Amino acid sequence: MIRNLTIRNFQSHKKSFLEFHKGLNVIVGPTDSGKSAIIRALRWVVWNKPSGDSFRSTWGGNTHVSIETDSHSIARNKGDHNNYVLRNTGEEEVIKFNAIGANVPDEIVQVLNMDEVNLQQQLDTPFLLSESPGKVAAFLNKVAGIDLIDKSIKDIQKEIKDTERSIKIKREQLKTKKQEILAYDELEKIEMDIERLEELEKRRNTLSRYKKELTSRIISIQTILVKIKQESAILELKPIVDLYIGKIEDKKKLEERYISLAKKIKTIKSVNSKIQIYAGYLELEEPVKVLITKVNSKAVLTTKYSRLNTLLTNYNKVKENILTSQENVDKLTIKYTTNLPDTCPLCGTKLTCKKL
Repeated sequence: MIRNLTIRNFQSHKKSFLEFHKGLNVIVGPTDSGKSAIIRALRWVVWNKPSGDSFRSTWGGNTHVSIETDSHSIARNKGDHNNYVLRNTGEEEVIKFNAIGANVPDEIVQVLNMDEVNLQQQLDTPFLLSESPGKVAAFLNKVAGIDLIDKSIKDIQKEIKDTERSIKIKREQLKTKKQEILAYDELEKIEMDIERLEELEKRRNTLSRYKKELTSRIISIQTILVKIKQESAILELKPIVDLYIGKIEDKKKLEERYISLAKKIKTIKSVNSKIQIYAGYLELEEPVKVLITKVNSKAVLTTKYSRLNTLLTNYNKVKENILTSQENVDKLTIKYTTNLPDTCPLCGTKLTCKKL
């Protein structure tokens, strides 16, 4: 069921929204108010007709017609984009169909499921009343599904005829092949001869391959012999070449020894230079030893002085503590020996302590 219809820039509709209800819906209005354009907009979405731009509004802008059903939303656009847009109700994801030409995508056809019967125009003849009995019967057969049975029967009959025709042709071909086979009675002997020829051919190919290999090896040997002959004069110079090679090797060994000795001489010169630099320091060895001894003695005396100073500080602190304690003892003695009672104030016992 169509729930609502949106039309923009289609004939007289600049922006229209129609919401339908279950059951019968009636659209009323004055002449040329756009009632028929609503049906044309529906037909444009359902069948993608009419083509061209004659139905688009004169004020311009993109033409848009969308139908919302219980399960889907279908939109037809023309302008910046010429396409169909399909979306499931309640989902954000959409499917766009571009480059559609004059056709309607199969997915759109299946969702709308509308026929000519569903959309009658204003001047169309009454449904089936003006049709011939044959067309009415054909339409009713189509509604009841009888046309499918007729079509199936016709297809089966056609397939039976095609099968019978094919069987007849195959029988003719089989008869012809049997006659052709009679001409090949000597095939068994010919087959044996062919097998013999195939064996001979294999042997010939093997011998040909061996011949090519031997020819290639002979050519290689001849090439090597020519090179040996060309280089025989060079072989006579081998003793002289060996002598020169030995001298070259001896020269390389001498050069290596020379380089090694040069490095050692350089090292010796460097060591002698350092010895001369440090020779002046050896004269100061005895004074430095005496100075080191005095520095060590000073360090020992400094340590002893530090210890004695610490002991003296501790002694002075102990002395001060002793003086403070003696003063406290004197104060307490004076306090507890002055006006001392003869008896205990608690029990009345006579005190025997003497006054100091």
